[in-house]
Amino acid sequence: MSRLLKDITKKQIKHTDSTVDNDLDLVKGKSSSDDVLTSSLHNLRSEDIDVKKDTPVKKKKSRGALMRRTILIVCSAVFVVCAVYLAWNFIEKYRGKEFYDNVADQFGSVFEDSDGDGAVSRMPSLRSASSILCLKDRLAAGDDPDNMLYNSDSRIDEMRAKLTSMKESYPDLYGWIYIDGTTINYPVVQGTDNQFYLNNSPYKKPLVNGSIFTDYRNNKDVMRNFNTIMYGHNLTGGGMFHDVQASFYENEEKFRNTLIYVYTMDGAFVFEPFAVYSTLSSYHYFRTEFATTDAFVEWANEMKSNSVYIKEDMTFSASDRIITLSTCTNNVAGDGRFALQAKLVQVIR
Repeated sequence: MSRLLKDITKKQIKHTDSTVDNDLDLVKGKSSSDDVLTSSLHNLRSEDIDVKKDTPVKKKKSRGALMRRTILIVCSAVFVVCAVYLAWNFIEKYRGKEFYDNVADQFGSVFEDSDGDGAVSRMPSLRSASSILCLKDRLAAGDDPDNMLYNSDSRIDEMRAKLTSMKESYPDLYGWIYIDGTTINYPVVQGTDNQFYLNNSPYKKPLVNGSIFTDYRNNKDVMRNFNTIMYGHNLTGGGMFHDVQASFYENEEKFRNTLIYVYTMDGAFVFEPFAVYSTLSSYHYFRTEFATTDAFVEWANEMKSNSVYIKEDMTFSASDRIITLSTCTNNVAGDGRFALQAKLVQVIR
């Protein structure tokens, strides 16, 4: 009995010690799970730690940041370049406009109106002196078709003197072109190709507006050309040959009631429009040579059929002469063209 009590007492003491130890462990923050964790940490090997999973993420983030930074730099550079180009282009076009305005004022000052109001009518004041009418109106008035092409005007000598003076500054001067009610009022030059004057002034110096120039294949004498071709830029802000589009292609009234004046050392040449249309640079609207006069007449009728507005009473013969004004449509491909074509109806010598 006493032995039994001793065994029970020992078990109670052991239980009490165990409980105290557990309580001490809890106080110290230990638990059975801590023993497992501690044991596993002691048994952890270096190859059990997978560090490869974090590395690609860091690389991706690094590459992504580098790519974004690169794109930002490139876009910023493109923006700066575009801004500089647009500013330069604007300044150059303004400089070109100012240049041609000054030339027009200088050239036209010889032909001031006689009414004393100071208005400059420029060369087209010859209209009132010569009573130039459209071809159909003059035929209806009873003019002789064989004799009505030529007229004379005393101011032609003044015009020749002015052109002679201008030729000292513009060695490639061909003449002058004017269209009433438009911005087309420019000197015309002629180079040895159809490229140089696209980006150069009549002074032969770089100018974004370029020049109005005659096809290098044309003769200096308008009457010796079946088709006299003149080229000019279609400036989006207006100017040069922009009005081929704005005042003729998009305005039927202007097309039907406007004459084109070309002045050379040989006289003043008056043309009546008969066709305006859009086409491609590969089309033969700028043809200058014809095997026969019949081929020329056939070609002229084809040009007339292209027009967005048709003048039914306009006919052609072997003795006719045509002028073609060509400019770009500013399409994305760069091969679009507007063509304005007119027939010679009067020469003033």
